[in-house]
Amino acid sequence: MKRLGWAICALGLVLALGSPALAADASNGETVLLDDKEIGELKVRTVQELLNLIPGVKASDSSVSIRGNTSVAVFLDGMSLINTASAHRSVKWSLVSLEDIASLKIIKGGGAVAFGDNSSGGVIIIKSKNVDRTRASLDFEAGNQNYWRTRANASRKDGPWGTAFNGEFLSSDGYRINGDEEEGRAGFKLSYAPESRFLWAGADSVAPTLAVDYGETRKGSAGLPKYPTPNARSRDEALGVSLNLTALGWKNATSFIRFQNDYNNPDSDTYTKLRSWTLKEDLRKSFKLPLLGAINSGLLFAHTEAQGNNVLPVDEQSFGIFAQKIYKMKLLPLTLNLGLRANVYSEYDTALNPEIKAAWGKGDFRLEAAFQMTNNTPTIRQRYYETYSTTPNPGLGVERATNYSLGASYSPLDWLSLSATGFHNQVNDRITYMRGNNGVGRYENLGETHLSGVDAFMNIKPVPWLMFRPSYTYLEAVNDDSGLWLSAKPRHKFKADLQLRPIKGLMLGCQATYSSEVYTNAANTTKAPEYYTLDLRGEYRVYKARIFFRVDNLLDEDYLYADGYPAPPRTWHVGVGWDF
Repeated sequence: MKRLGWAICALGLVLALGSPALAADASNGETVLLDDKEIGELKVRTVQELLNLIPGVKASDSSVSIRGNTSVAVFLDGMSLINTASAHRSVKWSLVSLEDIASLKIIKGGGAVAFGDNSSGGVIIIKSKNVDRTRASLDFEAGNQNYWRTRANASRKDGPWGTAFNGEFLSSDGYRINGDEEEGRAGFKLSYAPESRFLWAGADSVAPTLAVDYGETRKGSAGLPKYPTPNARSRDEALGVSLNLTALGWKNATSFIRFQNDYNNPDSDTYTKLRSWTLKEDLRKSFKLPLLGAINSGLLFAHTEAQGNNVLPVDEQSFGIFAQKIYKMKLLPLTLNLGLRANVYSEYDTALNPEIKAAWGKGDFRLEAAFQMTNNTPTIRQRYYETYSTTPNPGLGVERATNYSLGASYSPLDWLSLSATGFHNQVNDRITYMRGNNGVGRYENLGETHLSGVDAFMNIKPVPWLMFRPSYTYLEAVNDDSGLWLSAKPRHKFKADLQLRPIKGLMLGCQATYSSEVYTNAANTTKAPEYYTLDLRGEYRVYKARIFFRVDNLLDEDYLYADGYPAPPRTWHVGVGWDF
């Protein structure tokens, strides 16, 4: 069965290379940009599924990494989706409605100058749709493990007013003892655009848009196989409010986000709770200066507070200011991007983050090089939170990351594009969870580590009914002080996504994944073996009705995630939807 799965995707490559040429998808290189039309054509059901189709990106229910680096900044309309109350900088995907995404941009390998701290792995920028018309949709799906999910979206444009609502609820028994989960999400958006009142703001003005998003997850915490927690329960809650306005050349994003985490394990008599909130102001503008020309600049201020039953009250602030300049050479097809950001913290030393990017392009060939420096700050939970498996470390310091990359992309044919990037990420004082023999550990600064490798992929679209995108990532992840391999970092990762559209309205997709073995602890004494998976998805649309399905781990492989937790067996979901 395993060989059959790979044969299916290999057949797609043979068909692609033997077919006549038509236009190919344009996303390649260090930046990937998808609009709502392209996202819709992929027929995915969640943001995580969408991200897992991107070469070098791996997303789970609460995390994301780019080229093995989990320090990724994620924004929704300028609001950070990183849970400051989590231990692993978890991402609150529950605040995102897939149907409401207007565009998704991924910047690989850093973005500290424009987007701030904790972006040494990259940046994901999600923009929601404007409320520009009246529409609605309703979906329902069910599957094994007693899984069911329903979601609804509706928007209405009435004169200058625009309103939109979205909601979702899912429930599953899970695949392990105490692995059940319930998750709910609700969102509301309001915009007001009387054109006559905003003419003074300039042609680039955008009416103010207020968005409120709420998500809650209740689930069991099964624990590691060696240290099961059959009665542990957790509850995560997130509330986000954002206000965006562009006027007179200024782009303003004001956001407030609150997180709450509760954990209870009666077997170990452990109950912990942590609540945090962050208020952020992000202001940007492009100025034209004598001799220098156009300069992109911005100011950022963030205030964070947290408290919990095992945590002393936390009150922290950060301030950032940045400037970027793009130079386009007249005599050479060369573009330079120079940037500098200054960061001031209430808890850490002031830091500067420089950035230099160069791009050279001629015809169908493009070469890119970049140098960036980034700060990765420890989370509140890493420093102060205590659970059955983690003790606090208030003295935890900031990571200092330096990124180098050199990439090339080439499109020799209209239907074929190729891209490869070599990267090196050097981290000083890397934050790593160190688990002891009793299963209890804490986060520590490990000294110097590096993530180096190559990220390569092909994009083949010879005819409108076929697309094939294989990708490969080679990663070397080493603690330079000890010479040991970093945990949860596979050396080899291969993905291949095949999409077929044999008839109008029908899309069938197949994704094959291979991951090499990984160490599951910092001492390199335990491993998770290599694994192969094959996932299927599809959708058939008739008029306004949709029928869709997804099968994960089709071959029912028994394997472990990189952190040593068992992965789910074969799961399947089928559903129906209607667009009003």
